[in-house]
Amino acid sequence: MEQTLNNVKLPMREKIGYGCGSACDTIPYAMFGTYFMFFLTDVAGIPAGVAGTISFVAILCQVIAGPVAGYLSDKSLNPKGRRRPIMMKCAVIFAISTALLFNPIGGSMGLKIAYYTVFAVIFIVCYAVYFNVWTALGAEMTHDYIERNSLRSIVAYAAIPLELLSTGGVIAIVGFFSGYDVSTGRSWFFAAVAMAILMFLGAAICHRSSEERPPVYTEEEKARIRAERFNIKNLILDYVSFFKIKIFRRLVLFSLIFATAFIMMNNGVVYTMTSYLGLNEASQSLFWTIHTVLSLIAIPIVYGIANKWDKKKAMVVFIGSYVVGSVIWFALGMVTTVGFVSYNIFAGILCLGTAAFYGLLVSLLYDCTDVYTLVTGEQKEGSMLALQGLAQTLGAAFASLFLGWGLQIIGYTEAAAVTDFVAKGIWSLGTIVPAVLVVISMIFLIRYNLTRDDFEAVKQAIEDRKEGKEIDMSRFEHLI
Repeated sequence: MEQTLNNVKLPMREKIGYGCGSACDTIPYAMFGTYFMFFLTDVAGIPAGVAGTISFVAILCQVIAGPVAGYLSDKSLNPKGRRRPIMMKCAVIFAISTALLFNPIGGSMGLKIAYYTVFAVIFIVCYAVYFNVWTALGAEMTHDYIERNSLRSIVAYAAIPLELLSTGGVIAIVGFFSGYDVSTGRSWFFAAVAMAILMFLGAAICHRSSEERPPVYTEEEKARIRAERFNIKNLILDYVSFFKIKIFRRLVLFSLIFATAFIMMNNGVVYTMTSYLGLNEASQSLFWTIHTVLSLIAIPIVYGIANKWDKKKAMVVFIGSYVVGSVIWFALGMVTTVGFVSYNIFAGILCLGTAAFYGLLVSLLYDCTDVYTLVTGEQKEGSMLALQGLAQTLGAAFASLFLGWGLQIIGYTEAAAVTDFVAKGIWSLGTIVPAVLVVISMIFLIRYNLTRDDFEAVKQAIEDRKEGKEIDMSRFEHLI
């Protein structure tokens, strides 16, 4: 296999096109995380504990789907590309399942649980396939340290308005149709259909605009790949070998714990705004609009610091601010009344941490794939990123389970019946509990030690080996 570490600048058209692919990542991720449990409890009438369990079961399916998708895309010999053909086939089913997931149905409780479990599983499997393949595409588009930051910054900028559409836009659509005597359930379905259309359009633009740069195989290597197209033993051995890379292992553990914390907090936002702050649909839509502006401000700050200092240092600083903000606002919320303005200030501080996590983490992982290439001589971006995605998936599953049963334990039934005790419990689940988990996650982030100088040395070593030169691997012992 010829290892092509292309360091050229990507055309802005290609970066923007790739960023549009975020529509099939950001929209479903934000909509599912923010509203699915709320839809189940307050629209479909399913108990909170059961709703959390449905989300938990569905998300666990991503544990299988993500790694398999990454493995198969790495092994793909499709002349049209390893990633994009899979993305487009998946996008069609993904859009349909998104609309049906928020479709209100009648019938018995058993029928409702079965329906939403089935479509939640289909939805999550589609997300796992698309996300892992699309993310891996970005890893092989460029191997330049700064250019990867640039590519991910475009994704971050694209994600902000998409997140607004899938949070504030969704609740605004629900409020609009409800104002015309359309049932609440049917209003949610219309909002989901609108999001599904945007998802497919984003995937189509990405497919048309992005260029794949896969490794070049000899005929002998192609024959070997065809012979072992899907081998469960090889898949397991691959994932074991990935986890042996020290810096990659630390990022995976960091991602698992941080994702549990952040998604638990994020999934609880709609409960906080509805039950703790008492906000209606219009006020919630305004909150998400303000949140979008604050996120747009956070992105250049985070990436500017990362390019000037180092990716890891920037993440430590901004995720640290996430912890400090959570502790302060938990204390304020327990002793006084936190209003709409105060909650937006809190959200603004959190934006810095989330921008660092979702923007810089993937860029760090891209660098880890090059370390693996140095160690093994193979490019397996799809599988490596799928393993990290698996960790993030487990985090999301645990977050849904913890939040659902946390709500059940404090006595939540629906927004209209919330007592002061339940409201305080919701506030705790959205602030101090996630903050404790974030502190634990930072132990692994701080121990990640791939610097920019290390990364350039890794790339040079790969090029030297390609030219037949001897490589001193002791230079990289602290990484592997």
